[in-house]
Amino acid sequence: MTHRLLVGLLLLTACGASQQRHTVPDARWQQVPAAERAPVDAKARADLALAQQQQEFARTQLDAAREQAAASALMPGEDLAPAGADAETLATWRAAHDARTAALADVNRARAAWLDANVAWYERRLDAATAQIDVVQCELQLSRAEAVVRHSDDFDDAAYNHQLSQSQAVWYQAEAAIDTARASLDAAAKELAAAKQAYGAAILADAPAETPQRRMPPMVRW
Repeated sequence: MTHRLLVGLLLLTACGASQQRHTVPDARWQQVPAAERAPVDAKARADLALAQQQQEFARTQLDAAREQAAASALMPGEDLAPAGADAETLATWRAAHDARTAALADVNRARAAWLDANVAWYERRLDAATAQIDVVQCELQLSRAEAVVRHSDDFDDAAYNHQLSQSQAVWYQAEAAIDTARASLDAAAKELAAAKQAYGAAILADAPAETPQRRMPPMVRW
């Protein structure tokens, strides 16, 4: 099972758990003195607002990465055979042209792989941000449960502790998946850099043979 699939299953589990989340009954919560309730709820509101802000930022970044990935492949500039060239010159040009075409194809393949890895990285960041929201909500319920326990002998907070542990496990897995995705992104970036370097070398290899009748082909704009 891949790390990405594992995180996805954990998040689905968390979503199911969140729908059945243990929540402290409001009647029991109201039995806690207001002076104790206020800071618990205030902290929860602040933590949740921050987590939601991070989630929205992660979603915006993911949308931008997906839009970038949908961009068309890089296309070469005008690269015409030399006019009036003899057979030997034309054969030399053809070989260089084929090398440039192959090198650019390698760039496009590496670029596509990098774009996919970039999207995957931002997807994992959004997964983690979403999982963190569940942690914040479970922390609130545990804090409320602990407060109720301090003022009651017939209330048990064990289920709330377990609930928080489960949500934290999902969050930790999501955070670990970010590191894995980042490593893949960095590897893809190195492959893309190498492909671009090879393409540049293919362009420059034609430079010594440049004449008024045979100009260097234009470089692709990255």
